[in-house]
Amino acid sequence: AKIQAGKQFPMLSVGNLEASREMLDVRDVARAYADLLACVKPPRVVNIACGKPHTMQELLKNLLATVHVPISVTRDPARSAPSDLPCSTGDPSLLRQATGWTPEVPLETTLRDTLNWWKERVRAGSVR
Repeated sequence: AKIQAGKQFPMLSVGNLEASREMLDVRDVARAYADLLACVKPPRVVNIACGKPHTMQELLKNLLATVHVPISVTRDPARSAPSDLPCSTGDPSLLRQATGWTPEVPLETTLRDTLNWWKERVRAGSVR
């Protein structure tokens, strides 16, 4: 958002882009909690997950496509944690069995809405 507003040099320094993480929209997570609270006999422990990890490269590519500003990306090994798991994801099957819950907000929508939230903060001057 700062780069798009011309308030930061158009370069990002990134760590391990091969790592995969599961990403859920907070609106879907809140709905999962509400569904669990409404469940007559909820399971004791569930994963709020979608079971589909995304690489950091994929997330970055989606964000860069949304920004429409040329940004150079450089890899900085110092930004990679040696203990970083190659892939982190959860099994949503118990949650789905108990409530029928599935995520509804597409990843692209989450990324776009998050970027728009940050753009508004930059415009308002509440981000340095």
